[in-house]
Amino acid sequence: MPTDQELALSLEQPLMKAEQAAALLNVPPSWVRDASREGRLPHIRVGRHFRYERLALERWAAEHRIENEGATSRPRAGRSR
Repeated sequence: MPTDQELALSLEQPLMKAEQAAALLNVPPSWVRDASREGRLPHIRVGRHFRYERLALERWAAEHRIENEGATSRPRAGRSR
């Protein structure tokens, strides 16, 4: 269960729009919106709008970092190397 401190929202930095979050993550804005709708990306609902905290996105990216991915991945079917 998250603590009150984890649930607290800091507005020291302005909330970002999907386009700004996409630029930070180097992905298309449509991916940011889709991931938000599906609950895969941390976001805040402001009415019907999605907004993003930079710190939350940085934490999310750090949690989803895959170290040394090449050592654990298998070749894709149908591709020759």
